[in-house]
Amino acid sequence: MDITTLGGYTAHLCVCGILGKKPESRPKELSFERIYSFAKSHMVECSAYYGVNQLEEKPDFWDKWTKHISQMSAADAIQRIEFERLCECFENERIQHIPLKGFAIKDCYPSGDMRRMSDLDIYVCDEHKAHDAMLKLGYECKSFGECHHNTYYLRPVMNVEIHTRLSNDEKYMGYFSGICRDVISRSDKHGAFFDVCDTMCYIIYHTYKHFSGGGCGIRAVLDLYLFYEKHKAELDSERFRLCLEELGLQKFYASLLSLGRVWFENSEETALDRKIADYIYSSGAYGKASRNNQNTVVKQMGESANASSAKRKTVFAVMFPDVKKMKLNFPYVEKCVLLLPVAYVHRAFRAVFVKKRLHKLADVAAVSDEKAVEAYELFNELGI
Repeated sequence: MDITTLGGYTAHLCVCGILGKKPESRPKELSFERIYSFAKSHMVECSAYYGVNQLEEKPDFWDKWTKHISQMSAADAIQRIEFERLCECFENERIQHIPLKGFAIKDCYPSGDMRRMSDLDIYVCDEHKAHDAMLKLGYECKSFGECHHNTYYLRPVMNVEIHTRLSNDEKYMGYFSGICRDVISRSDKHGAFFDVCDTMCYIIYHTYKHFSGGGCGIRAVLDLYLFYEKHKAELDSERFRLCLEELGLQKFYASLLSLGRVWFENSEETALDRKIADYIYSSGAYGKASRNNQNTVVKQMGESANASSAKRKTVFAVMFPDVKKMKLNFPYVEKCVLLLPVAYVHRAFRAVFVKKRLHKLADVAAVSDEKAVEAYELFNELGI
């Protein structure tokens, strides 16, 4: 199956659904089952549904698809009600917090059920107070203290991520920490909100994080384009330009916006637009493990396009993480760095039983040199 044809037509259905336009007829080599499955993997089956709805031809499972959209609409209503309950609780408990991007993006679509949202994201200053509040509200804690966000679940559809910081990357950590401090300090309540420029910066960074990791899907381009179109006045500003410059993501942003214009405005497609589109079509909504392994190698290539050398460096980095990572995973190294060799032995024995890292080593070694070089060249074009 040609991924370009499948991805391109699925994106076309989504755009037509959003714009209320009649799509082109389904290519005969594409079944509706394949289109639906692909759209779900990119979390755009809701937008695509509204495109298919304007076609004369309907899939045999149309009733099933329609029922799914009704469920998404109900989930949207539940999420909005629960979001208000969460914010009210955090305000009452005097927990400083900032809701992140979700509804700001969702409200750029003609209707809420066009944009499926898997979870709510909220930044907090005190994760322990927030944890207690979430448990009081009836949430089940799925993870706590394992990374930069803690996860909670409440039946039937509420997945919430409570963020303690917005990035684990030192290059961006300080930038977003500063924004959060400034936004909260200016608020006369315990809850605060990003303005349009800060929200777009976080959208772009979050997209970049997935894109350069396991990859990101069609929905990321739809989100970015629609948010820009709704807030052109604020985003065509010197302030936003300077923020992008500080992040170093100007070309990445412009390139994804360019692809959005190809899809929504039928602007002329460039060679870079095609490369980005094919990369996105083959990624899925949140990326793939194989692509994450590939891009881990790409990050080791530096100024060289030697994939074989980069794979050897990656294997070594997986086997022997730097001191900062070891301190996070082995607290006794934080107390006494001389125990670092002991921690490496500890880690090696643990890997034998967990097996996860052993699989990682094999997966990295299996990365295609050709695909790694292609990604390396694409990232260079995007300035990332």
